[in-house]
Amino acid sequence: MVLSGLTYDVCLTYLNDILVFLGTFEEHCDRLAAVFDHLVQHTLNLKPAKCDLFQCKVTFLGHVVSEAGIESNQEKITAIASWP
Repeated sequence: MVLSGLTYDVCLTYLNDILVFLGTFEEHCDRLAAVFDHLVQHTLNLKPAKCDLFQCKVTFLGHVVSEAGIESNQEKITAIASWP
């Protein structure tokens, strides 16, 4: 609810994870500012140690998200394949 109004082109949320998409560096800064503004309006804080900004590739909900698209996380596939 806190981030309502921001479309899925801007960010995705799942529980306490927020994933902000980017096109250009400037666009990413604008989108981060919009997310931060929503958080401030609802008096929510971020823990800097848990924030990873300006990443080219992130793991999110068992997938690897990058400019190449969405891929399965190989670590998860290996864990399932080697499970007795």
